[in-house]
Amino acid sequence: IYTIVNLFTAMKKKPILPVEVLDAEIGRATPGPLRSFFFTAFGLPLLIFGSKYLVQGAVVVARDLGCGEALIGLTIVALGTSLPELVTSFIATLKGETSLAVGTVVGSCIFNILSILGLASMIRPVNAEGITPVDIFALLFFSFSLLPLAFIRRRITRFDGWLFLIAYGVYLAWLLH
Repeated sequence: IYTIVNLFTAMKKKPILPVEVLDAEIGRATPGPLRSFFFTAFGLPLLIFGSKYLVQGAVVVARDLGCGEALIGLTIVALGTSLPELVTSFIATLKGETSLAVGTVVGSCIFNILSILGLASMIRPVNAEGITPVDIFALLFFSFSLLPLAFIRRRITRFDGWLFLIAYGVYLAWLLH
Protein backbone atom coordinates (compact mmCIF):
# COMPACT_ATOMS: atom_id res chain seq x y z
CA ILE A 1 0.00 0.00 0.00
CA TYR A 2 2.83 2.37 0.93
CA THR A 3 4.61 1.77 -2.40
CA ILE A 4 1.43 2.12 -4.45
CA VAL A 5 0.53 5.40 -2.75
CA ASN A 6 4.07 6.71 -3.40
CA LEU A 7 3.92 5.71 -7.08
CA PHE A 8 0.56 7.40 -7.66
CA THR A 9 1.68 10.52 -5.80
CA ALA A 10 4.85 10.73 -7.88
CA MET A 11 2.94 10.26 -11.15
CA LYS A 12 0.60 13.14 -10.29
CA LYS A 13 3.49 15.58 -9.68
CA LYS A 14 4.91 17.36 -12.68
CA PRO A 15 8.66 17.87 -12.83
CA ILE A 16 9.75 21.28 -11.56
CA LEU A 17 11.90 21.76 -14.66
CA PRO A 18 11.61 19.92 -17.98
CA VAL A 19 14.35 17.37 -18.64
CA GLU A 20 15.68 19.50 -21.52
CA VAL A 21 16.25 22.48 -19.18
CA LEU A 22 17.98 20.27 -16.61
CA ASP A 23 20.16 18.72 -19.33
CA ALA A 24 21.19 22.19 -20.52
CA GLU A 25 22.01 23.30 -16.96
CA ILE A 26 24.24 20.33 -16.18
CA GLY A 27 25.76 20.31 -19.65
CA ARG A 28 24.94 16.75 -20.64
CA ALA A 29 21.97 14.73 -21.77
CA THR A 30 20.20 12.34 -19.45
CA PRO A 31 20.85 8.72 -20.46
CA GLY A 32 18.12 7.28 -22.63
CA PRO A 33 15.94 4.34 -21.64
CA LEU A 34 18.06 1.80 -23.52
CA ARG A 35 21.32 2.93 -21.92
CA SER A 36 19.68 3.08 -18.49
CA PHE A 37 18.32 -0.45 -18.97
CA PHE A 38 21.80 -1.63 -20.02
CA PHE A 39 23.42 -0.17 -16.89
CA THR A 40 20.72 -1.64 -14.68
CA ALA A 41 20.81 -5.06 -16.35
CA PHE A 42 24.58 -5.37 -15.90
CA GLY A 43 25.01 -3.40 -12.69
CA LEU A 44 22.36 -5.20 -10.63
CA PRO A 45 23.91 -8.68 -10.92
CA LEU A 46 27.36 -7.26 -10.09
CA LEU A 47 25.91 -5.49 -7.06
CA ILE A 48 24.15 -8.64 -5.88
CA PHE A 49 27.26 -10.77 -6.48
CA GLY A 50 29.55 -8.34 -4.64
CA SER A 51 27.21 -7.88 -1.67
CA LYS A 52 26.65 -11.62 -1.35
CA TYR A 53 30.33 -12.48 -1.17
CA LEU A 54 31.16 -9.54 1.08
CA VAL A 55 28.54 -10.67 3.59
CA GLN A 56 29.47 -14.37 3.33
CA GLY A 57 33.15 -13.66 3.89
CA ALA A 58 32.52 -11.29 6.79
CA VAL A 59 30.14 -13.76 8.45
CA VAL A 60 32.77 -16.52 8.27
CA VAL A 61 35.34 -14.22 9.88
CA ALA A 62 32.86 -13.13 12.59
CA ARG A 63 31.93 -16.73 13.39
CA ASP A 64 35.61 -17.64 13.61
CA LEU A 65 35.98 -14.81 16.14
CA GLY A 66 33.09 -16.26 18.17
CA CYS A 67 30.44 -13.63 17.42
CA GLY A 68 26.78 -14.58 17.88
CA GLU A 69 24.14 -14.63 15.15
CA ALA A 70 22.38 -11.47 16.39
CA LEU A 71 25.65 -9.52 16.49
CA ILE A 72 26.51 -10.69 12.97
CA GLY A 73 23.06 -9.65 11.74
CA LEU A 74 23.13 -6.28 13.51
CA THR A 75 26.54 -5.38 12.13
CA ILE A 76 28.05 -7.29 9.22
CA VAL A 77 24.92 -8.40 7.38
CA ALA A 78 23.34 -4.99 7.98
CA LEU A 79 26.38 -3.28 6.49
CA GLY A 80 26.52 -5.66 3.53
CA THR A 81 22.86 -5.27 2.68
CA SER A 82 23.06 -1.48 3.14
CA LEU A 83 26.03 -1.00 0.81
CA PRO A 84 23.79 -0.38 -2.24
CA GLU A 85 21.94 2.37 -0.36
CA LEU A 86 25.24 3.80 0.88
CA VAL A 87 26.68 3.98 -2.64
CA THR A 88 23.44 5.36 -4.11
CA SER A 89 23.12 8.00 -1.40
CA PHE A 90 26.79 8.96 -1.69
CA ILE A 91 26.60 9.40 -5.47
CA ALA A 92 23.27 11.24 -5.24
CA THR A 93 24.74 13.60 -2.64
CA LEU A 94 27.79 14.27 -4.83
CA LYS A 95 25.43 15.14 -7.70
CA GLY A 96 23.41 17.47 -5.46
CA GLU A 97 20.35 15.22 -5.45
CA THR A 98 19.97 15.21 -1.69
CA SER A 99 16.29 14.28 -1.72
CA LEU A 100 17.21 11.09 -3.55
CA ALA A 101 19.92 10.38 -0.98
CA VAL A 102 17.54 10.67 1.97
CA GLY A 103 14.69 8.95 0.13
CA THR A 104 16.92 5.98 -0.65
CA VAL A 105 17.75 5.42 3.00
CA VAL A 106 14.24 5.99 4.35
CA GLY A 107 12.63 3.93 1.58
CA SER A 108 15.06 1.09 2.12
CA CYS A 109 14.37 0.99 5.84
CA ILE A 110 10.62 0.94 5.30
CA PHE A 111 10.94 -1.72 2.60
CA ASN A 112 13.21 -3.90 4.76
CA ILE A 113 10.96 -3.74 7.81
CA LEU A 114 7.64 -4.20 6.04
CA SER A 115 8.39 -6.28 2.95
CA ILE A 116 11.50 -8.30 3.73
CA LEU A 117 10.58 -9.07 7.32
CA GLY A 118 6.98 -9.71 6.27
CA LEU A 119 7.93 -12.10 3.46
CA ALA A 120 10.53 -13.92 5.56
CA SER A 121 8.08 -14.46 8.41
CA MET A 122 5.43 -15.74 5.96
CA ILE A 123 7.86 -18.45 4.84
CA ARG A 124 8.92 -19.36 8.36
CA PRO A 125 8.27 -17.57 11.67
CA VAL A 126 11.20 -15.30 12.45
CA ASN A 127 12.93 -15.90 15.77
CA ALA A 128 14.31 -12.68 17.30
CA GLU A 129 16.58 -14.32 19.86
CA GLY A 130 19.60 -12.19 20.58
CA ILE A 131 17.83 -8.95 19.71
CA THR A 132 17.66 -7.07 23.00
CA PRO A 133 15.44 -4.23 24.15
CA VAL A 134 18.51 -1.99 23.74
CA ASP A 135 18.61 -2.86 20.03
CA ILE A 136 14.92 -2.04 19.62
CA PHE A 137 15.36 1.17 21.63
CA ALA A 138 18.32 2.17 19.40
CA LEU A 139 16.23 1.54 16.28
CA LEU A 140 13.34 3.64 17.59
CA PHE A 141 15.53 6.38 19.09
CA PHE A 142 17.54 6.97 15.93
CA SER A 143 14.46 6.75 13.71
CA PHE A 144 12.59 9.27 15.81
CA SER A 145 15.63 11.55 16.06
CA LEU A 146 15.44 11.95 12.30
CA LEU A 147 11.89 13.35 12.49
CA PRO A 148 12.69 16.89 13.69
CA LEU A 149 15.51 17.16 11.17
CA ALA A 150 13.32 16.05 8.29
CA PHE A 151 10.06 17.77 9.19
CA ILE A 152 11.00 20.88 11.15
CA ARG A 153 14.39 21.94 9.79
CA ARG A 154 14.00 20.01 6.52
CA ARG A 155 17.78 19.74 6.48
CA ILE A 156 20.41 17.33 7.77
CA THR A 157 23.70 19.16 8.30
CA ARG A 158 27.28 17.88 8.45
CA PHE A 159 27.10 18.25 12.22
CA ASP A 160 23.98 16.06 12.27
CA GLY A 161 25.78 13.53 10.09
CA TRP A 162 28.72 13.43 12.49
CA LEU A 163 26.34 12.99 15.43
CA PHE A 164 24.61 10.07 13.72
CA LEU A 165 27.94 8.50 12.81
CA ILE A 166 29.33 8.89 16.34
CA ALA A 167 26.09 7.54 17.82
CA TYR A 168 26.34 4.50 15.54
CA GLY A 169 29.93 4.04 16.67
CA VAL A 170 28.79 4.12 20.31
CA TYR A 171 26.05 1.58 19.49
CA LEU A 172 28.61 -0.69 17.77
CA ALA A 173 30.96 -0.36 20.75
CA TRP A 174 28.08 -1.37 23.05
CA LEU A 175 27.32 -4.38 20.82
CA LEU A 176 30.92 -5.52 20.81
CA HIS A 177 31.56 -5.09 24.55
